[in-house]
Amino acid sequence: MQIGDWNWIAFFATLPVLALLLWWATTRRERARAAFARSALLVRITTGLQRERPAVRATCLLGGFFFLGVALLRPQWGFHWEEVTRKGIDVIVAIDTSKSMLATDAKPNRLEVAKRKIEDLLRLSTGDRVGLVAFAGASFLECPLTLDYGAIKLFLEDIEVGIIPRGGTALRDAIEKGASGFEDEERDHKAILLFTDGEDLEGDADAAVKIAKDKGLSIYAIGIGSPEGSLIQIDDGKGGKSFLKDSDGNVVKTRLDEETLKKIALDTGGAYTRATPGSRDIEDIYAHIAKMGKKDLGSLRTKRFEERFQWPLAAALVLFVTEEALRLGRRRREEETP
Repeated sequence: MQIGDWNWIAFFATLPVLALLLWWATTRRERARAAFARSALLVRITTGLQRERPAVRATCLLGGFFFLGVALLRPQWGFHWEEVTRKGIDVIVAIDTSKSMLATDAKPNRLEVAKRKIEDLLRLSTGDRVGLVAFAGASFLECPLTLDYGAIKLFLEDIEVGIIPRGGTALRDAIEKGASGFEDEERDHKAILLFTDGEDLEGDADAAVKIAKDKGLSIYAIGIGSPEGSLIQIDDGKGGKSFLKDSDGNVVKTRLDEETLKKIALDTGGAYTRATPGSRDIEDIYAHIAKMGKKDLGSLRTKRFEERFQWPLAAALVLFVTEEALRLGRRRREEETP
């Protein structure tokens, strides 16, 4: 049960309380009348007044609130089929899974931050097809372009450092694999979004730019980490933690390479930003991607249910108008009674 459901339960639960309040007010009024005059005299001075009207008014008021609540619930029944044209952008998301993504200069580590940022992107994407590539020293298309963001999230949950057997960071291979994930040869409406610390250990950033230009792709990059860098904490195989060392036994320190990422992004007509707390960075990048314009992604038939809130809303209005008319009529008769 969702939070909104409890709000409606609370709303309808107030109706008995309102009924008790109306009953209490009516009873108190009757007692005040009885205290004002003896019963025989009270009958004479209220001759011509309809004593049952307060109950009728209370029923109208309660019924009005009930049907108003039903109308706000937006009841639906019956449906019709509607042809819906889908428009969007094709975006391949490439996430770095090299060991440097275990660095903790982004909490809890770079990889987890990247995964959260991708989830933020999916919340912003409306109608865009998204695919997922995991890369390190090699690349793998984890999920082809799809509108099923739930499937993307499932694949994303399984991504971890070491999922790509070959170590290192090959940005060229990641972009080449991402380019192969697009289904047509159009040169517009296609983007690759890199989530990486930018440490291109293969040294082929220029080749990556050339591939992107040849394919008509725009590269957008989110830099994960800090230029100051951080040590890489790994399991020591004995249930503890140690720091990654190179072949000479020196502790490895990894740094965010913003210059490489900026070059790749700007040379391909994309944009770069560094990952920051919150979702502002993703919102800024998506605003750049959205400027590419959306293309037709086909059409589908969807079932549209008919809104029927008009009927309970009309019943509520009739009951409220009736209650007000009874109240005004009673006041007028009381004023006319000598």
